[in-house]
Amino acid sequence: MNKLITIFTGLLLSSNVLANECVYLENASAVEQYEACPLSKTAALNGVVELIAEGDYGKAKVFLTKLRKEHPSYKEVVELLSAVNSIVKNKDNTMELVSVLAKVKMQSLFQSVKLEPFNYILPQKKTLEKRELQRGEFEKTVTFENRKKEAELERRNEIAQINNEYEKQVAKYNTELNQYKQKADRIIEQHKAEVRKHSDNILMNAFSLVMGKPDVELQSYNPDDEIYYANLTFSNRDDHQRIALHNIPPKQAQAFKSNFSNNKSVDVDIKEELGYLTIANVKVGIETLTGNQDFNFNYTDQFYVADTKAIIIDDGDALLSMSQLQELDINELTSASESELEALLRSSRNAQIAFNNQAANLSQYAINLISKISTKKVLNTPNAVAVIIGNRDYKASSRDIENVEFAINDATLIKAFVKSRLGIAEKDIIYQENTTQSDLNSIFGSKEFAEGKLANYVNDKNTKVFVFYSGHGTLGLHDKYSYLVPVGANPNNIELSGYKLETMYANLSKLPTDDITVVIDACFSGQSNNTSLIKNASAVFGKPKDKVEGKYNFNILSATSSQQIASWDVTNKLGIFTKHFVEGVTGGADKNGDKKVTLAELKKHLSFSVSKEARREYDGRKQTPQVIGRDDKVLSVL
Repeated sequence: MNKLITIFTGLLLSSNVLANECVYLENASAVEQYEACPLSKTAALNGVVELIAEGDYGKAKVFLTKLRKEHPSYKEVVELLSAVNSIVKNKDNTMELVSVLAKVKMQSLFQSVKLEPFNYILPQKKTLEKRELQRGEFEKTVTFENRKKEAELERRNEIAQINNEYEKQVAKYNTELNQYKQKADRIIEQHKAEVRKHSDNILMNAFSLVMGKPDVELQSYNPDDEIYYANLTFSNRDDHQRIALHNIPPKQAQAFKSNFSNNKSVDVDIKEELGYLTIANVKVGIETLTGNQDFNFNYTDQFYVADTKAIIIDDGDALLSMSQLQELDINELTSASESELEALLRSSRNAQIAFNNQAANLSQYAINLISKISTKKVLNTPNAVAVIIGNRDYKASSRDIENVEFAINDATLIKAFVKSRLGIAEKDIIYQENTTQSDLNSIFGSKEFAEGKLANYVNDKNTKVFVFYSGHGTLGLHDKYSYLVPVGANPNNIELSGYKLETMYANLSKLPTDDITVVIDACFSGQSNNTSLIKNASAVFGKPKDKVEGKYNFNILSATSSQQIASWDVTNKLGIFTKHFVEGVTGGADKNGDKKVTLAELKKHLSFSVSKEARREYDGRKQTPQVIGRDDKVLSVL
């Protein structure tokens, strides 16, 4: 068991993240490593694990309390603190701490399987228009009829040639699909094998850290029943479990007792059933006069929901079934009408969309919603453009700013909407993730130079413009104007490193069109769902100086009022506002059944549904979407 403790601690201390975050100190303890690297969350976690391995739970609690102040959003620290608190109070659920420790290690080892999308596109089948022959003025009937027969024969030969060529294309499509499925299956199976290979070891190593070394101490002997009673103990726990060692005859009992201390072995296994962990299959081995003797019995402990197993499932089994990408039947394709053919190809595309989005970490709800959106596609709108921005990864460039976990999911959902329901072609969509200040200036223009990339896409007054942003927003600490927070921004001088919302609106108003819709899933209160945008700082509450009402002649929809928080739907991995916006414009807001969604209808839908969900999910939190514009503006046609 000591060897297992060393292995598990060594696994954590060998993290590459630690080496990247600070200067690695050779032969230093984890606590010393943390003192040398106080900003390293990995070093912090390793220090806690070291203390737990030594059984110093009191010191671990003090250490964790300090860490929680330094890393308030690092949920592993919070979970470990909760588990260690339980132990300190002597009301510990042992398997809770085992599960938390194992979960931390599992998360560092296994990420979701990333598969390249299936990008092979089946070429469109050529169509052959029927040619109507005209009889010449001086042409005999028999000559004309013969010419028609020859033309029909030639046409049939061309159709046969087209069908033959298309059959080859379908066969190639199916070959490519099967090769892709086989490769994907191999990757998934390899990943599952890795998970299976490591998961049991990780659980046992975590168990060793928590419980310590197992031991069995003999207590009393019952010669009538030939039973030796004993206590099963663990070096890191004060309690014990009474067990019975059966079938020890009186003639062997004295030798058994004398031999027991020096020749016994104690092994403990953990089992998982229906998502719960418990201790089972405790095995005591002893070398007796008659040879080796094993005693097996059950150990009763509290059950605990096994988070570790949930991670294993997420990383292996929750991938989209490859069977949803179906082969295409050439007989169906060549004999189908245009509408039937489109339905066949659409079903394949939808499965592909779902598969690709699964790899993008979308929830099943979002995948289903995208599939629903994609089943109905309006004709392309040639004079329309969209800007879609999802800013998620703030931590990579600024440790003080929390990530907006589902911003890219929001952007993915909106992109599906504008392509399928607004008919905006891929080439007319400016889609960007994790934009910097330079990116935002490039797209929308700056205060000094108003014409950015978007201006080049807007042709005239008939151009429709749709802008979506999901990410952080905040008020300037000094000037109290609203700012979009770019990736890489310094939250302490947002006036210099942010992008002023008023600049974006002013530049949009200079475009040669007033058919502009802006949708923003962000708040400007300095808060981020359940925590401050800026670590160790209070929210920048206050009314912004910038006024929107009546100032710009276009439609603006934002997630909150100025002093509220834009909330997330954690279960479905989307912003609550974005989710209800898409639900509304795809039919949820059409209360009068006229197959159109106007701004007035959407405003009612968002006001009710977003406010209701925020109150319900966040204990009375207020979130009131702001909708400004022309009430009769039609946002989508169903």
